Order: sequence, then C-alpha cells, then structure tokens
Amino acid sequence: LAVSRGAEARRGAFRAAWHWSVGYGAVAFVALFMLRWLDRVPYLTEAIPYHRISGHRAYADRIAAALGNEGSFVVADQYTRASLLAYYLPGRPVVRSATSFLGGRRSSYDYFADTSLRDPGLIGLDAVLIGATPERWSAAFRFDSIEPRLPPEAKRAAVYLGRGFGGPTSP
Repeated sequence: LAVSRGAEARRGAFRAAWHWSVGYGAVAFVALFMLRWLDRVPYLTEAIPYHRISGHRAYADRIAAALGNEGSFVVADQYTRASLLAYYLPGRPVVRSATSFLGGRRSSYDYFADTSLRDPGLIGLDAVLIGATPERWSAAFRFDSIEPRLPPEAKRAAVYLGRGFGGPTSP
C-alpha cells in the first residue's frame, strides 16, 4: 500500500513530538527529586525557592529547642510564617501575626480575638518574635527589652525574645 507523503510527514512529526515529550518528562522527573541539591547551587537558589516547601518542621523544632519554656506567646512578622509555625511548632501553640503592625496588609490574624495582638491579656508577657529586626519590632510594639535567641540562617528568619510586651505603639 502506498502511504501519502502528508500522512508520512504527520507520523514523523508525531513521533518526534512523542520522543521529545518523553525525554522532557524524564528530565523533569529526575530534576524534581534533585531540587534539594539544585537549591544549593549559587545561581539557582533564587530560581528554585525550595525553602518555601521544605524544612519547616526542622525550623520549628530549632525554635522550640532554643527557647525552651521561655516566651508566653509567639509572634511572626509575616502571616505565612505565622501559619506555618502554628502548624509545625510542637504542641501547636497559638501563633500571632504582626504583618499589619509592621506595614503590611491586614489578615485574618487581626480580626480574631485569640490571634489579635491588641489583646490586653498579653500585656506584661514575654513574646517569641520571629523574623523582622529588633528595630522594626520596637517601632511597632513596646517591649522592656528584645534579646536575640537564634541568628538568621540560610533563608530562615532570626528569632528574638521580647521581654515585657506593652502592646502596639499605635492605636
């Protein structure tokens, strides 16, 4: 049987596309399992934000170990960090977000009584402060003192202990 050139050309194009997609899929499959190592290559760290999907449990365990029993409540500088820590910190304590006090937009953390930083019951307690800098924390909230607990590490925020929480600096 004679096959037309058009049908043969389509078959060849289909075969080439099939081989290319299988090859691309195989490379992508292997690359997915190498993300942890690819994230350490200096020029690829910004292109591959692997830290956003991994390491949260270990980071929360380091925070808990460094603080021991210190700190009566936990505050993160970003609501995304607050939610991750609320899930991964041992014992799952209430974690509050200071995003709106530090110049960001309001989130659901600002509207609920158990996560609000305007709660008068927090006055005088010590706070575990995660992220931001002591200067930014002092500008947003009143503390007797702010002490470093964990220095920042690769793509992870610093941790401080704020002694004697006095509430937000602005109403």
